[in-house]
Order: sequence, then structure tokens, then C-alpha cells
Amino acid sequence: MLQLEKKDSNQLIKEKQALENELKHLKHLSVAQEKILKVPAAFPDREMVFKGHVEEGKMENLPEMLTFLPQIRYPVLGGSALITFEDPEVARRIIQIRQHCIQLDEWSYVHVKAEAVTLLLPSFLKEMSMKQSSQQVQLSGLSAFSLPKDQLYDKLVLFFSKRKNQGGEVDCLEQLPNSDDVVLTFVDDGVAQRIVDKELFQVLLGKETHQVKASHCLHGEIADVQLCPSVCARTVLLTEIPDVLGRELMCEALEIHFQKQSKGGGEVETAVYIPAGHYAVAIFEEED
Repeated sequence: MLQLEKKDSNQLIKEKQALENELKHLKHLSVAQEKILKVPAAFPDREMVFKGHVEEGKMENLPEMLTFLPQIRYPVLGGSALITFEDPEVARRIIQIRQHCIQLDEWSYVHVKAEAVTLLLPSFLKEMSMKQSSQQVQLSGLSAFSLPKDQLYDKLVLFFSKRKNQGGEVDCLEQLPNSDDVVLTFVDDGVAQRIVDKELFQVLLGKETHQVKASHCLHGEIADVQLCPSVCARTVLLTEIPDVLGRELMCEALEIHFQKQSKGGGEVETAVYIPAGHYAVAIFEEED
């Protein structure tokens, strides 16, 4: 009986030691994973922009989720190129072949490497705080004006700086990315609220009169968002391109090569080459 208890005790000690070893191994894996996730060069910068588009409707009909379109800024080092094909299958073949020999002229060749482009995309937004600006308004409906933008912006600043138009001293005007809307920033608090309260303005600029809408300017800050890796289906990254041709000539040579079906290629939608010693940021947007 004593011998059996001793055997059970030894077995328990072995199992305990095995569990401790496994726990230690898991901790090492966790630390290694954290180090990988903290490397800034591993992932591209992410930037979200609200373009001012809203859908009118009753509150009870609104979804309980926030839908947004990601715009990913991806750093591209010199000696690289990005090629987007019309057919995702062509991109897959080019990546699978990996090493490619590009003919530059009758006697010259260069070797390049094809890689997949992997981006981190937001998959679930957990927490986002919104703050209404007390000094800014967003103006929309400006596409109706035929004036050049610099003249239009100067006249808008003048119009909304007048007290009779509910305005005040304007600090600056900023155009929103990928939009005709602009944001006016006023020096004093309270001006923005007066303008938003009126909302619609008949603005006479030159011989044209059009309706301009003023809305609150909201600033959002993402506090917690889940990201997941996603491989671009139609875009390929080419690396290790030697600096032997100018930008346009090298880009043309790459396009010609990757259009050839005999080389595994197909119809090229767009191609961009970044020479050695230069740097660029590619902007990836969601497919239409």
C-alpha cells in the first residue's frame, strides 16, 4: 500500500513538472508574439477619414454598428514596384513563380522578386469617442460652384467672416481629403454654433448663387479596434529592382513583361516603380 502511494506521488510530481514546463513554454511564446506585434515596420500606418456622407432616417431604423471604409497607407521602399492586375488569378501566379527575369533590351536583363502585399484591416470597432468642435463647421454643396478652388475658398472665408452672415473671424480653411467639402475654423467660440443653427446659406459668389449647407464638425478617436491581416488579391509587390533605368522606362519594362501570358502575366491595371534611394507611401482603398 505504501509503495502504491509513493508511486502515485511520483506520478503527480512528474505531471506537475510537465504542466510547469508547458506553462513556461506558453509564456515564452506570448512574449515573442508581443515583441513581433510591437515592431512598427511590420505593419503599415492606418488612417480613417469621415467624408461627411450621412443617411437620413429615423433613429430606430439605424444599425447598431458603425460602418467605415479603410484607407491604408503602405510604405514602399526604393528599388520596389507595385503592380495591380485586372485578374486576381494572374497576381496569384506571379507571386507563386516568385523570381522573374525582366528583359530591358536585346542584351540586358534584371532579376526581381514578387511578393504578396499583406495589409492589416480593421475587422471590428470596439470603442470610438466622438467630440463636437466648438470652433469648426463643415461646409458642403460646394461642387455646384464653377469657380477655381482657390478663388472659391477665398470668397467663402470672406462670406463667413461677416457678422451679417452669422460669421466671425476665420482662422483657417481646410479641404477634406477625397471630398469637395471644407472645414472652416473660427477664432472665437460660439461662431460655429450660430452658423450651424442657421444651417442653409444662399451664397452669392460672382454671378452664381448656390445653397451651401453648414454642419457640425465632429472629431473621432478610435480607442479600441480589432485588426486582421488581409492579402491583396490583385496587387503584387516587386522588390530587389536594381537602379539601372529611369522611373518611366523601368515602369514600362515591368508592364511589358507582366502583360505577357508566356511569363505568367496578364492585363495590368496600374504599375508604379519607386527607384532606389527614394521612398513612397501607397494608398490602398476598398474595392468598389
